[in-house]
Amino acid sequence: MPHSFSVTVRATIDRGAIELVVTGCLTEDTQQELFPLIRRARMLGPVTPVTVDLTTADHIDSTALVHLRASIDHDDPDRERDRIQFLLPGILPACAKASDLVTGGTR
Repeated sequence: MPHSFSVTVRATIDRGAIELVVTGCLTEDTQQELFPLIRRARMLGPVTPVTVDLTTADHIDSTALVHLRASIDHDDPDRERDRIQFLLPGILPACAKASDLVTGGTR
């Protein structure tokens, strides 16, 4: 089964905040799908901070996170970087599918 993710967008007009809550897996492939959603969220409020909450993600590939941040920086280098904030768990969760292959376990 391929990695997938889900995004819930919360736009709080009176607080001037846009939040994307990501669940599932952030991988090289899925970060390419997440990037356009972040771009759209930025268009909702050009000066409104956007928070990408990955604290409930099942799996976060550190390389994918680096590439996602680079894509954001490359997309609009003149835009203030602090307009996008990433919320991350203390330890990036590893892929359960990969650990199941190593241990022979199933979910």
